[in-house]
Amino acid sequence: MRLIHRCALVAGACTLALGFALPVMAQRMVNQPAQRGGPAGPDTKRVLIATFTSQDRRLGVEASDAVRKRVQDQYSMKQLWVVPKPEMDATLKGSGYPEDTALATTDLMELGKALRADYYVDGVARKTEDGVALQPRLQLKRGGSVLTEPLPAVSAKNFADVAKTVLKMLEDALKAMPAYIACEADLRAQRYDAAAADGRAAIAAYPASLLGRLCLLTAFNKPQAAPDSIIRVGNEILASDSTSVVALTTVADAYLAKSDTARAIDAGLKAWRLDESNRTLVVSIIGLLVNSGHADRALGLTEEVLRKDPAASGMLRTRWQLLLRLKRFREAVVAGEEMVKADTAEFTPDYPTRTGAAAALDSQFQVAAGIYERGVARFPKDAQLNLAYAQVLTRLGQLEKALAASHRAVANDSKLEAANIFVLNIELQLGHLDSVVAIAPRAIANGVPKAKVAEVLVGVLAPTVRKAQESKTREAWQETLKTAQMVDQIAPAAVTKYYVGVSAYSIGADAANQVTDLNNQLRAAKPAAQKAIRTKACEQAKIAEDHFAIATVAMSQGGGHEKDTAAQIMTGLGQAGEFITQAKTTFCK
Repeated sequence: MRLIHRCALVAGACTLALGFALPVMAQRMVNQPAQRGGPAGPDTKRVLIATFTSQDRRLGVEASDAVRKRVQDQYSMKQLWVVPKPEMDATLKGSGYPEDTALATTDLMELGKALRADYYVDGVARKTEDGVALQPRLQLKRGGSVLTEPLPAVSAKNFADVAKTVLKMLEDALKAMPAYIACEADLRAQRYDAAAADGRAAIAAYPASLLGRLCLLTAFNKPQAAPDSIIRVGNEILASDSTSVVALTTVADAYLAKSDTARAIDAGLKAWRLDESNRTLVVSIIGLLVNSGHADRALGLTEEVLRKDPAASGMLRTRWQLLLRLKRFREAVVAGEEMVKADTAEFTPDYPTRTGAAAALDSQFQVAAGIYERGVARFPKDAQLNLAYAQVLTRLGQLEKALAASHRAVANDSKLEAANIFVLNIELQLGHLDSVVAIAPRAIANGVPKAKVAEVLVGVLAPTVRKAQESKTREAWQETLKTAQMVDQIAPAAVTKYYVGVSAYSIGADAANQVTDLNNQLRAAKPAAQKAIRTKACEQAKIAEDHFAIATVAMSQGGGHEKDTAAQIMTGLGQAGEFITQAKTTFCK
């Protein structure tokens, strides 16, 4: 890049240097015959034959001089104007380069621009056991891109003989240039059929033409021709130039169109290896790997990008997402922290929600609580985030804080079913039974199914059921029935009706037992006491009848909750009918 830098640094410096170099140029032109057939016409193409790259600078200069002389001797100036070496040397010297410098491609393009070259010839020269070898290439500059037509390697005893072969190859390659240039014009004008014809013409003129195939590939790809045609031409290009990023990416797209994801990924990876600055390409490959079930390979590629560029845009987020996808939760928590530390804009609600969940799934509940706490501090109105915070606080036994967070969740999104249920459950765990009963209607109004609310309300029933089962007193079962009927009125469901039935049956059974006991007392009682006993037995018979009636209705609706117990109760109810009828006949006169 030195040539670009020095010429741009001081305006006119390159021109000034050329001015002082003219006497040297004139002197050398005396020793080197001018190209024949001058002057050149306005449309004559100019070719710059640069110093070839070599471990031995003198070897590179010798090779380029031999090729330049051969081309200069072959063509008249009107056919192809070869940039004279003195002119090239003067520009190099004026730019601060030694005259025998082999330039990098970008600097060579700038040199060619200064010398108004249309084509560039450079390559690599080396010694062999039998002589010398040359790997030449023909290049064109198009905007910010450099197009290359690689020419076959040539070996001979000396560079004069090498130059003969290179001349012939260059002649053949140049035959394709008119058709290729026409192809560029047709592509710009979006005449894709004409461009394809130009590409075929270029290949016909020079069967090895890489540029002709690039033209054809582009013409095929624009209207998206048959993938097989694109792949065929692309692979022909890659056979000549395995480093063609254009061919690799185009072939990758064609494979993708055929749903051949494996080959698409392979071609895309090869293209990215050649241009690792292409972030769009690597992101696309990572997406393909993930969608094809290779998230582990996608993670490896992401890690590779980050090793080379730790600040690569979006890659920290991609790594975090992939670790979550792969359920590598502990690593995902660390990766998420690195992501938001590197870029605070990444701290969206998605970050604490997913990273906190990862920590919780890894049993890092304290870490999860810390992440969620930061999240709700930043996004206090995020209902899902408040709910997740409440859930992890519950795991830590911090029920009061969990209750506050769950209430915030409902306040911010009253229709969030899980939050409504969670509020009820936390109130229940804290023993706030009155609050559960008071909040339950609100949850139903917020859209929570009554059956789900009923499942929580059963928790309100639990203490009374337990007390009744332990004490076996009618008073305890009456309290249970009262509570069961209350929750059934709020959220009628099989479970609530089941407990109504159990409670009512237990009360009825106790009353029926009382009738039996009173009947036994009646037999031993004196006549004066018998009337009171009969009255009391009648009252108990009616209590049994009323509660058995309640139990029959309730069990017919809620028996599915506990089928075995319900079946036993229904059997008992069936047998109780005759007993109640007889008791009322006997005692209720």
